[in-house]
Amino acid sequence: MKKKELFIPLSILATSVLFVGCGGGGSSSVKTTGPGGYPILGENKSVVLEAMSAEVDYTSTGNIATSVSPMGIVNTSTTELIFENKVLKKLIITTPHSTFTWSAASGDSFGQVPNYPRQTIFEDTAATFAAVLSGEWDYQTFGAWRTGFGLGAGTVGAISAGYKTEGPALPVVGTSTFTGKLLGAYTNQAGNGNFVEGMVSVASDFSARSLAFTTTDSNLYNLSNGVVTASAPGLDMSGTLTYSPGVNSFSGAVTAPGLGLSGLASGAFFGPNAEELGGVFDLKGAGVEYYVGGFGASQ
Repeated sequence: MKKKELFIPLSILATSVLFVGCGGGGSSSVKTTGPGGYPILGENKSVVLEAMSAEVDYTSTGNIATSVSPMGIVNTSTTELIFENKVLKKLIITTPHSTFTWSAASGDSFGQVPNYPRQTIFEDTAATFAAVLSGEWDYQTFGAWRTGFGLGAGTVGAISAGYKTEGPALPVVGTSTFTGKLLGAYTNQAGNGNFVEGMVSVASDFSARSLAFTTTDSNLYNLSNGVVTASAPGLDMSGTLTYSPGVNSFSGAVTAPGLGLSGLASGAFFGPNAEELGGVFDLKGAGVEYYVGGFGASQ
């Protein structure tokens, strides 16, 4: 069964209907769904996805952060996609703390991150914000954003959004390894900010309701040209995430010992039968050093 994507490269997005899940068909009604009851995104005028987020407010001199105020992780955020004639026209990420809006009507742009065909970058005309979202999955998307470039203050955030597995459908026996990727934003102790990409592995023990979360191959990279600017093994993380019986929400402490960062990761399973998982993480170091991001993985 061909994989369909929540976010796809601009060259395809301009002419394609977007799907979550497998299959196709439908009309232009807001209630249109595909197999499994999942909305067909390109055929909908507006689709709102349940999301969790992590955010950090910052102040800066130029592009150097001088103070930070972590907002923590919340699971009451949303991601809204608005289409016209099957073309994405607006992206709205709403959290209890802030709202991130990308709008084609305002002249904002989006496109494929060079060298990363499954990543989409969203930017405004004044170059004061940028966001990157992953389009590699059937039932979810995740990513990171930063606002306030050169304005003296802004927000750095991460999002994980999609169609969560119902609690009764969660596996209760067996093990499985989920592999995937992360997209994040890191600010070092000197206040310099960078976007981050890396690999994720999650070993799940469904009987114990325990997830061994590990990230590797972390790199700082430039969204505009897709060039890796530095290897960042110090950002590689690990931790154990757990969840309660029948409750699709896991969390736990994670650390990046190479840089002395510590914090939390939270997430959920996605798809009708927990085919995927995803979430966000929020770590803090010394001074203005922090690291937030989103991740996704599939069996």
